Amino acid sequence: MNLQEAIHLLENNNYLVETDVNSPIRECTREEVKKAACYAHYYMFAEQHKDIDPSDEFAILHEFAASAEPYLGIYDGDELLHAYTIDGKQCFLLSKPIFNRKENYLALAYVNPEARGTGLAARLLQKCIDVSPNGIILTTSKYNIAMNKLAQKLGFKPLNKDGSYYISYRYKKKKT
Repeated sequence: MNLQEAIHLLENNNYLVETDVNSPIRECTREEVKKAACYAHYYMFAEQHKDIDPSDEFAILHEFAASAEPYLGIYDGDELLHAYTIDGKQCFLLSKPIFNRKENYLALAYVNPEARGTGLAARLLQKCIDVSPNGIILTTSKYNIAMNKLAQKLGFKPLNKDGSYYISYRYKKKKT
C-alpha cells in the first residue's frame, strides 16, 4: 500500500470496519443484490449526486432503482450462478456463461467503501473463481485501480488494451 492509499483509508475511516473479514461467505438475497447495485451506482456517480447523503438508504434505493434492474434480472432469471456476500453489504454477482463463451461472467463486484482495503473483495472474487468450472470474465473501469490490481494479483489477464474506458479480464482455469 502506498502513502496515498493509506491516507485515503484513514480519511474515509476504512480502518474502522464493522464487518468481520473472517465471516463466512454466503449467498445474497435479492434485496441485498438490489442494495449493492444501487450503492455501487451511487458511488460511481457520487460527484453528480452530492445532494444525497450516503447514509440515506431510502434516497439511494429510490434514485438508483433502475440501475439495479439488470442485476435483478440476472438474479431472477436463469442466468445466475451465484451471488455472494459476507455481511449483506458486499455483493459479487456471478452469472452463468454469456456471449457464447465457456467462462462465467462477473456481473457485479461491489464492496462498501468502509470495508475496502480489508481483503473482502479478494475473498469474494476467489470464491467466484473456485466455483467457476472454466474461469471468469470480468469488466471494470480503467479508473478502478483497486479492481484492476486485484484482478491481476489473482491471475486475471487483460483481454483488451485499446485505451477504452473499460478493461475486460479473463481468468482461465487450467484443465486437470
